[in-house]
Amino acid sequence: MNLVAATLLLIYEDEERAYWTFVCLIRNLLPQEWFTRTLQGSMAEQAVLAELVAEHLPKIDRHFSEIGLDLSAVTFGWMLSLFTSCLPIEVGGGTLGSQSKSIVLMLCDPSAHRPCSASGIVS
Repeated sequence: MNLVAATLLLIYEDEERAYWTFVCLIRNLLPQEWFTRTLQGSMAEQAVLAELVAEHLPKIDRHFSEIGLDLSAVTFGWMLSLFTSCLPIEVGGGTLGSQSKSIVLMLCDPSAHRPCSASGIVS
């Protein structure tokens, strides 16, 4: 969560705008239980990714299996941080910058078309 919050603070000049965007991102855009104690939502996404890699990138899947490396050991941190831990802001701030920023703005930003109220519910 800290990397996501830090990236939003770098993207927005206004701390309050970054905060409410962060709240709405977590409450409205991410799967439920993404940042819970069990990380159940995040773990489910890892399982989906593993299936997609096995189906579409079988050589990589076989290689990881041969060396005994679980794909989630590599990708879990990336996905949990919404790719802010592995992509520079210039490339898109992980998933929160450039073009996708406009999507996040549209869905979460308090001053955007579908504003987020203080309770975090999109009106």
